[in-house]
Amino acid sequence: MDKIIKIMMYSLFTLITIFLIFLGYINWNMQKGTIYIIPEGYNGKLSIVYNKKEKPPLEEKDGYQVVKFPLNGLVETSSHPRIGKQHDKYFYYTKNGKLQLAKNIKLEGGLSTESKNYLLYEFWVK
Repeated sequence: MDKIIKIMMYSLFTLITIFLIFLGYINWNMQKGTIYIIPEGYNGKLSIVYNKKEKPPLEEKDGYQVVKFPLNGLVETSSHPRIGKQHDKYFYYTKNGKLQLAKNIKLEGGLSTESKNYLLYEFWVK
C-alpha cells in the first residue's frame, strides 16, 4: 500500500511539473502585442483602422504597439496589426494625462472588417 501511494505521489508531482513547464513555455512564447490606452471612464466602442497609408504609424514601446484612443474612440494608423497569440496591456489615462493600469476592465466582443485598403478592428469597453 505504501508503495502505491509513493508511486501516485511521484506521478502527481511529475504531472504538475510538466504542466507548469508547459504554462511557462506558452507564456514565454507569447509575442508582445499592444498597449491600449483608453480615456478614463470611457464606455463604448473602440475602433482601430490599420493600414491607412496617409496616417502616422503607431508608437512602439518596449516591443509593444501603443494605441492611445482619443475621446471619440477612433484611431487610424498606417501600422499593420499584430496577429496571433500575444500579450496585450490596458491602461486608462486621466484628464491630467496620468496613466493607470486598467485592472478591472471589461472587454466585450471583437470584430474585424478587412478590405484591400485597410483593416478595421473594433471592441467594446465597459
